[in-house]
Amino acid sequence: MPATFEPLRRLAAATFIALSCAAVAPLAWCGSPALLDPGNAALRDDLAWLVDRGALQLSLGTWPMTVSLVEDSIARCDCTGLYPEDLEALAHVKRALQRARARSVTLGTRLNSARHPAIDPLVPARGRGQVSVAAQEGGDDWAVRLQGNAVAQPLAASDSRATLDGSYAAFNGPGLVVALAAVDRWWGPGQHASPMLSNAAPAVPTLLLRRAAETPFESPWLSWVGPWSYELSVGRLQHYRPSGTHTLTMRLSARPLSGLELGASRYVYWGGAGRPTSLGSLWRALAGDSNVDDPATETDPSNELAGIDMRWSPPILMGPSLSIYGQVVGEDEANASPSHLIGTFGVQAKQPVAGHRLEFTLEASDTELGRLWGMADGRHAAPAYRHSAYPRGHYHQGLPIGAFFGGGGRSLGAGLSWVPPDNGHGLRFHVRGWRAWLGERGFEAINAAYGHSGRLDGALLRVQGDAAASGLRWHAALSVQRYAAGPRRSVGLQAGIELPIDPAD
Repeated sequence: MPATFEPLRRLAAATFIALSCAAVAPLAWCGSPALLDPGNAALRDDLAWLVDRGALQLSLGTWPMTVSLVEDSIARCDCTGLYPEDLEALAHVKRALQRARARSVTLGTRLNSARHPAIDPLVPARGRGQVSVAAQEGGDDWAVRLQGNAVAQPLAASDSRATLDGSYAAFNGPGLVVALAAVDRWWGPGQHASPMLSNAAPAVPTLLLRRAAETPFESPWLSWVGPWSYELSVGRLQHYRPSGTHTLTMRLSARPLSGLELGASRYVYWGGAGRPTSLGSLWRALAGDSNVDDPATETDPSNELAGIDMRWSPPILMGPSLSIYGQVVGEDEANASPSHLIGTFGVQAKQPVAGHRLEFTLEASDTELGRLWGMADGRHAAPAYRHSAYPRGHYHQGLPIGAFFGGGGRSLGAGLSWVPPDNGHGLRFHVRGWRAWLGERGFEAINAAYGHSGRLDGALLRVQGDAAASGLRWHAALSVQRYAAGPRRSVGLQAGIELPIDPAD
């Protein structure tokens, strides 16, 4: 492997070793391990508002979070002197935590009339319509949610119209949370896209381990790392080739300075029909020794992506706040190295105005290997998310696991959110516009979302509500996607409602 690429390989190996040691670190048992959905845009926005304005100290780049993690951050909050907008965001968060940990049964429906693929974390649109029934129960040390979904005209490339996405069973262990889950996940600071792991694709069933609290190291040699956490998972892909392929994922995050969050992530494909499954190949994959220079004499044990990310906000409690973020991911193709970079970069500004919350986001993503918006040399230009031994690439059931538009493209987007003072209806408004250049190296047959070459222009206008008294949650959006190369209509309605059948006490 060229010397220039060695730092990323060492980072990958160091991340695994650090997480392996962290997984057995003794910690106190915590509160409810109930999981918080990354598709809950209102909760994500409220938490980001409070963190960026200095009210809460919490990592935002690893979803799903646990209820106990957020409750611990709230317990350490000094709420004196907060603006009314901050107190209202905090009240919204507390209400969401209470709903997530309480016993309830809910009925949900979603409409996506034009079958537009997901461009909005709130609406991971995977079909023309969906009906869901979910029941959840929990205690101080356990939480269970069972959700059944029926999907009409799904975008996913599978024969199944029924899924259990959104279901999990989570338990507290000594210093960690263990979950068997088929839930959406999101890694990194991106608001519109994540180049490594987002909720654009159906959930991969996984065994998930996460540190229960973000306490700093007690050792004076490591205390400079600040509050930190990890996440480990083992999953099995469905309707994938080769069949039986497993995913091994690792993420480490830390906050060494106030307002600064750093993350390191790995996503590994291992095993499957006809692939090496020995302990030796597993160790080589986990240790980062997975790039084979001569495939005629040796078999590559895995395919992986490894990356680092950063989100930085000045430690300002009052007034406007500004956040700058970025995520860079190196992809390991069959005989390449993890230095072929893709990434997401953005800036976000927040401003309270007379009880109203305004938030502006500007974000760009590039999934063409080696280009990175002109910052890379471009010598190995090719679409990301491909691999010769794993022909379905970094997709699950035909939908991208990373950036919502898939590999071999780039996007620019801007969004504006407005949260008026809450009158009991929890109204929020969001408008977004974007332009993307897709399939720039040709047709991507593995991409069921945006596989055709061409330009995508789009806009979204969304309003959502959350009635405090009844627990009713809803959203409605007008989605416009001008994508001449694709087969879908340009204008569509996206809507959803979640109705408590047996509401939480």
